[in-house]
Amino acid sequence: MDTPISSTLGTTASFQGLDALSSAGTTTKVTQKEHVIGEFTSNAVAGSNTKTRTSNYGTEYELNMQAIRGSLPSGILGYYVNPGMATANLGAIQGAVNASQSGDTINAAAGTYKENVQIDRSLTVKGAGAGDTIVDGQQAGSVFAIGKNDPKVDVALSGITLQNGSGTLIMLSNGYFVLKGGGILNYGVMKLRDSTISENTALYGGGIYNNGTVTWTEAT
Repeated sequence: MDTPISSTLGTTASFQGLDALSSAGTTTKVTQKEHVIGEFTSNAVAGSNTKTRTSNYGTEYELNMQAIRGSLPSGILGYYVNPGMATANLGAIQGAVNASQSGDTINAAAGTYKENVQIDRSLTVKGAGAGDTIVDGQQAGSVFAIGKNDPKVDVALSGITLQNGSGTLIMLSNGYFVLKGGGILNYGVMKLRDSTISENTALYGGGIYNNGTVTWTEAT
């Protein structure tokens, strides 16, 4: 088993206390937990199975790769985003969501993110605090829509203010459309902690419309 890491595109990545190649030797497990700045490719290899993670959104990551004898290798990324990373057609948080895999974490720096985020994989989104990290839906839909296409997802949100959402158009059984979930439209399993939901509107669930499971801790 080994977990090599190498830079890509000829760019030198910056690692903290990391060898170019770690080998398990006669032991049964290799774990690499590193704060990475730059472009990288990481492969965790256990027997004939390989898990590969690459730098694919932004320039800063928390990398957690594991190769365990007799088990499938695993690789989790923590993304770091800020409002300046947003483009005309893609928000900073949504961009990280699209680049992520289930189990990853998105760390949203302080600032105001003007976007409507849709999450259909199991993720953690951490803000810098409800007074510092603000996601503004711009009256263009739900601020967060969770599990709309995959209700099996498990999503945790913390340290965020969700504001100015207007809900998602959902068709009722009678064929009519209504707006649901101004702040959050949830169909999955969601944990909400240390967050604020304010100034959102919708016909059903101005703050939260829940068709799944919500655990709310120290949120307002």
